[in-house]
Amino acid sequence: MQNPRHAVATLSIALVALLLGAGSAAAVCAAVWAPPPPNLSEPSAARSVQVVFVDHRDERSAAAAITTSKPASVSLARGGIVTSSECIGGASLESGRIVASIDGHPVLGLATAVPFYRELRTGLTGADVNALRVALRSMGHDVAETGAYDAKVAAAMRALQLKHGLQQRDGSLSLRDVMWLPAASTEVLSCDALVGSAYSPGSPFLTAAGTLQSLRVVAPDGAAWTPGARTAQFGSAAAPVGEDGVITEPSFLRAVSGSTEYTSARAQGGAATAAAKPVSVRVALTAPLRVARLPLSAVSPPKGPAACVRGTDDADHRLRVVGSSGGAVLGMFEGTAPQSARLGWTWTESACTAK
Repeated sequence: MQNPRHAVATLSIALVALLLGAGSAAAVCAAVWAPPPPNLSEPSAARSVQVVFVDHRDERSAAAAITTSKPASVSLARGGIVTSSECIGGASLESGRIVASIDGHPVLGLATAVPFYRELRTGLTGADVNALRVALRSMGHDVAETGAYDAKVAAAMRALQLKHGLQQRDGSLSLRDVMWLPAASTEVLSCDALVGSAYSPGSPFLTAAGTLQSLRVVAPDGAAWTPGARTAQFGSAAAPVGEDGVITEPSFLRAVSGSTEYTSARAQGGAATAAAKPVSVRVALTAPLRVARLPLSAVSPPKGPAACVRGTDDADHRLRVVGSSGGAVLGMFEGTAPQSARLGWTWTESACTAK
């Protein structure tokens, strides 16, 4: 028979164990269902965003329509029998190279902005001398772009005369030794003097295609440009764009006309006409604008370039939209800009009328 004292002790231990077990289970349940600490709770949706400002150059790729001059007739000042000719219809003649020979005397092709009309020698000045200087510089000779026909020009001409075996070799320019070309790479439409034929000075030797006179850039998809002075880029060449979108900078046009893209465009349009296909240039604001960059949900539906932004001060601020970037709206505030803007606010025309 069990000792009564032993039975009471055993019952007491079991009761304590039961109570402890119940307490542990309650603690586990409390731990499972207790709310997470604040740093682990789901974040609430943002209601505002800080207004940030960025530089905007509005850089885009744009089509540039080509305008060329009319075809030109090219002649020589030397007469005799044509003993050689580099003239091939549809091909090009390059400035600084021999293009023909008359009675065995080589003739050097030179492209200048002003056609040669007189013999050039030391001491002379004028537009034709400056044009020759530019041509010599393009061939790597160390001469300034403007100035008189000086010793440096004469030395450069003498080097060309000796290199190509011209008849005159004293550094002056003889009309009998050169063929004026309208472009550094002159496209030939037709050859009028054939090898073996007698050639009279001043008569047509060949007909050259028109040269590039200007480019006119158009905003992509008919969109308006952001107001401001703009600069065009083609490779390493840059030039200002006129308010009418026209580019006439000579060095820029030379860079374009010497490119394979231009040659291809001209070929598609026909040698005697303006190219049907424009060339592509990069156009950007010369000086970047400082603009606000805002998410779409912070900006009212724009009316033209005008939209509204509601600041966290509950004031409505007019915004002139100038573009977009990565899904964000770029714009300039009229007056003081808010420090932060509300997101997903309800816009009404009466609250913020766009002008």
